[in-house]
This record gives sequence, C-alpha cells and structure tokens, in this order.
Amino acid sequence: MYNLDAFISDVGQVVKSEQNTWALTDKVKVLLSKFILEGEIDEKYCEPPENPKGVALHPVLVAEDGSYMIETVVLPAVLDAPLHDHGGVWSMIGCLKGKLYQPAYRRVDDGSKPGYCELALHEEAILEKGDVAVLPPHRDIHTVINLSGDWAVMLNVYGGDLSKVKRHWYFLKEKRMEEFQSLSPMKD
Repeated sequence: MYNLDAFISDVGQVVKSEQNTWALTDKVKVLLSKFILEGEIDEKYCEPPENPKGVALHPVLVAEDGSYMIETVVLPAVLDAPLHDHGGVWSMIGCLKGKLYQPAYRRVDDGSKPGYCELALHEEAILEKGDVAVLPPHRDIHTVINLSGDWAVMLNVYGGDLSKVKRHWYFLKEKRMEEFQSLSPMKD
C-alpha cells in the first residue's frame, strides 16, 4: 500500500529535483493518481463542513520552504465552486471520491483594465476516483462542479503555499474579477 507519508515524501523529492514545470507536473500527477487508487487517507481529511452548503478545506501539508502544499477539499452535492485561480501556481485536482466536472478558462482580453476580464473556455474534464486534472501556471482559471449525489472529495497538490500568492475570483457574466488572498492553510 502507498501510504500518505510516502506520497508526501515522493512529491517533495520531485519538487526539489525537477526544474522543468511540465516534467514536474507529469511526475506528481502519476504520484497523486497512484496514492488515490492505492493509498488510504485519514477520514479527518474527508469530513464535510458543518454547513451542509459549505466547502471544507483540510490542509494535509505545507512544505517548510513553501514550495508545495497538499489539501483535501470536500464539496457538497451539486455545488459549483466559485470560478477562481491559484495565483499562477501549478495545481492538480485529484478526485478521491465522487464525480467532478472541471472546466478551465483562459483570458482573452489584454489584461490592461484593472478588475475587468474576458474569459473563454479552453478545457473541460470529468474526474472520477483516481483521475487528476493538471492546471499549469497562468492557465489556472477554473471551477469544480460536484456532479455526485453526495459529498465529493478532492486531494489537491499545489506548486506553492496558496496563502502567499494573490488570487482572483472571476465573474464570467459580469466580465470582472476581484483579488483575494487565501488564509494560511495550517493552524499554529
């Protein structure tokens, strides 16, 4: 069995040794899928939020040097996560439980008007247990929609500490965006 400690160690080794982002994400994608299919994760990382319409974020690890982080995200049935980015950090969405629809967008405006954006759909994925979607840096605008009739759980890996980067919410119909910063994922 591929345990969580081995997965964390393997991801850390790849992040430290691989300089090419494409090669790095290819290797981490294989590790994430392998862990989801062969490993076990503590149930505390899969607990739904107290609010049945809310989202639960469960930090698993933030590397001491901030080079990567791992967390689970628990989505209620038929919920659309708000359209957002990860601040130019490479990201992976791994489906641990449920069925997910993950559309990704790209900006088609020139970025010159603050708060304004035009987006076009550039990729779609349906994820089931063991499937992993990779969002490269600066191509990370997306949402995740739970298609399950029950809670869905994602195991995500990011190429940095999301609390250290400026991120954005996107409002497709209004053609606007708002900056935000994530809270620190790990509690002291």
